[in-house]
Amino acid sequence: MSLRKTASAILLAAGALFLAPAPPAQAAVLTYTETIEDISVAPIFDFFDPNRDLRRTRTLGNGTVLVEDTDAIIVAENAVTDNWGFSTFSPFSLNHIFPPDPVTSFLSATLTLEVFGAEGSLGDLVFVDFPFPLGVLSAAGDNASATTTLTTDIIGNPDIVNFLLGLFLADSTLSVGVLPLLFDFMSIHSSTLSVTYEAPPVPEPATGLLMLASLFALGGRSFIRRYQS
Repeated sequence: MSLRKTASAILLAAGALFLAPAPPAQAAVLTYTETIEDISVAPIFDFFDPNRDLRRTRTLGNGTVLVEDTDAIIVAENAVTDNWGFSTFSPFSLNHIFPPDPVTSFLSATLTLEVFGAEGSLGDLVFVDFPFPLGVLSAAGDNASATTTLTTDIIGNPDIVNFLLGLFLADSTLSVGVLPLLFDFMSIHSSTLSVTYEAPPVPEPATGLLMLASLFALGGRSFIRRYQS
């Protein structure tokens, strides 16, 4: 077979690939998690604990885990208040940071708080982006810790979930605050934000082959022209 015929055959094959319908790309479902915790060893009575040892763990949507254990950095970046590791009557707050990833839609989110000494439904309120109330803490009582999980699953409607999360995370942060209305002598041990969302579709391997085929076809056409001249 002559060089011209061979090049023409390759060009036709590449063109057929280029014109073939591409398979639909699949949206990626990702989960991002950020946990901020005080890992200092607390004694029997937490308010005697003089230390605060913060650690921040982020698990990105691609599975990468990032750990930060410098208090000053975490306090500065997450606006953590001073009463972590100490029991006080005052409110505490922090900012959870959501990476500015491209998001097609938000699917769900959970906020999990581990708090020492909370009196629960009697008056310890959780707020996001104050003054929006999110819920109340589970009761723990004196010298005890309780874990409270607040989730968007109770909403049920995915459109409302997407709207609310898009609204609260528009600035890539979620401000969380707890107000102990009954003046509980309490402190926070950890706060975890987990967000599940759909990212824009990633091109399938076949789509990539089609793109390569189109480039090859254009190059082959140019080659044939040069060969014929």
